[in-house]
This record gives sequence, structure tokens and C-alpha cells, in this order.
Amino acid sequence: MNIIIRGKHIELTDALKEYVNKRVGKLSKYSDQFMDIQVTLLVERDRHRVEVTAPLSGIILRGEEE
Repeated sequence: MNIIIRGKHIELTDALKEYVNKRVGKLSKYSDQFMDIQVTLLVERDRHRVEVTAPLSGIILRGEEE
């Protein structure tokens, strides 16, 4: 599983990348078919948002949290 982490208006520190890898890496216990999981961290004014996109066997799983 390859986790691609991007930031928009936020500095991606090593600690932040490690935290994302730890949390998103838990998806591997549900399926070994996850390939490239994209994680985008966004800061817009006073709002912080995370978007996760994970293609899996012909479908795309997408989650978003603010």
C-alpha cells in the first residue's frame, strides 16, 4: 500500500506524515488490495479538513472530515 500525502496551505512535518501513515495504514487490515491511497490535508481560513481517497477493486472509497 502506497500512501500519498499532500498538503494545501499547510506545512507537512515529519510528525504529521508519520501520524497520517499510522492512521491510514490501519486500512490494510480490511483488505490487501489497497494500492495508492491519497490523503490531502487542507487549511482554509479557520477550517482544517482531511480528504482520503482509496481505489479498491473497481470502486473508489472516499472519506472527508472537518
